[in-house]
Amino acid sequence: MAENREGKLAILRVSDDLSKEQLMGDGDISTNTSQPVKHEKNLITLNELMPHTKSIQEIATGSELLLAYELGRYAKHLLGKELSLTGISISKDLLSEEHFSFVVSNGLDVGFEIERKELADYSKNARYYFTKKVDGVDFKAKTQKQVVYDFEHNTEANRIMQGDNRSAAYVSLIAYIMVKSLRDEVPTPKLLIDHETYTHQNLEYVDLFILKNYGNKILKDLVEIIYSQAAGAQPDWEAFVIFHRQKGLMNKEYTITEKFNHLKENFEVGDVVLYYKRKKSAKDDTIKKLTHCHPAVISGIENGSVKLEWYPIIQTRLTRRVELDEIKQISKERKKESIYMFDDYEDFTICNETFHLTELGIDTCTFSELNFFIKLIDFDGSHQWLKTNEGEKYVWMSTLDTIYAVFEDRGVDYNKEKFLSTYFQPSNREPIYDQYVQASTTKE
Repeated sequence: MAENREGKLAILRVSDDLSKEQLMGDGDISTNTSQPVKHEKNLITLNELMPHTKSIQEIATGSELLLAYELGRYAKHLLGKELSLTGISISKDLLSEEHFSFVVSNGLDVGFEIERKELADYSKNARYYFTKKVDGVDFKAKTQKQVVYDFEHNTEANRIMQGDNRSAAYVSLIAYIMVKSLRDEVPTPKLLIDHETYTHQNLEYVDLFILKNYGNKILKDLVEIIYSQAAGAQPDWEAFVIFHRQKGLMNKEYTITEKFNHLKENFEVGDVVLYYKRKKSAKDDTIKKLTHCHPAVISGIENGSVKLEWYPIIQTRLTRRVELDEIKQISKERKKESIYMFDDYEDFTICNETFHLTELGIDTCTFSELNFFIKLIDFDGSHQWLKTNEGEKYVWMSTLDTIYAVFEDRGVDYNKEKFLSTYFQPSNREPIYDQYVQASTTKE
């Protein structure tokens, strides 16, 4: 159900002058928001460094902490000012995680005093962070509206971007562009990473994807990534996992009790979820490649198991008919007999499976399981044929609209009232399918 678009994550090294105590999180500090840091003339705020369309009230992801850290480094380097996050809150679930520990240990003024004993140990992942500067990166092209980065344009100059810490290096690169634009008093240009023929690492663009799609979506309109899909890249999926791991979720093997408690607290029979299958891989690969994604309805919950009813054909009746007619026509032109029969046009396979909780990941209580389900997300979508008052029309629909259209058209049994109240009514949104059904009915 995805028509994929862009990229991923990578890694880096902590500054060499950090002490062992800093890396291990030893010392003497706990979060104390009652002692704000005083403002001085050489300080600059986070929102002064943001593009004009953005105003940040709370840092919501670990990747946003990395961006703040990088903006602070270039504010000092290019503007001679110190960044202070005074007045900006930080999501509580980040305070005990590694990104927060890294930025504090490396000098970011988070706006309140902290006791070092409360900081997480990030020494095992220190190589993932970036502490160098990207001034010498050679861009492939530059205009007032866009800068284009391609590693292979100048591999010598751009080698600084090729460590284990590539993901954090890209964050540093966009931070440099943002601060330099502020210094030069020009609008921040869009960063296009042109890597269509470049062989990238797993997780290479993950921080950029998180900054584009999660939290404050700071880079939603500031970064575009063109990358090769030859190796089966799944940067959206990688970003989903890492975003949750930055908050302390999806980062361990969960017990049956933990899974069952999460299931009972967040789901009930009749709920619609996204059911995924992953490819088996090396034991230390806990993200794993996705192989299948299907909408599913929870049809049963017991102490140690979950029943799912999932649907491999995500097409309205009309979409199915048009698709098979096109295949039939191609077969006719090639003077071959069509492999599809009348029954194929009406086919809507329903798969019923019962999973023991040891083999099924439950939403954010998922780690290495090859089967899992999550709450619905609305990143992708599909084209579907619908009847309109102007005839049949090929309509683009988001994931939520696609599921609703197919379920309604096919008569799937699910909790429709909860589905609409959860995903459509809060934003006063009417499903596209209902709009066309009403129009078609009105015409008749």
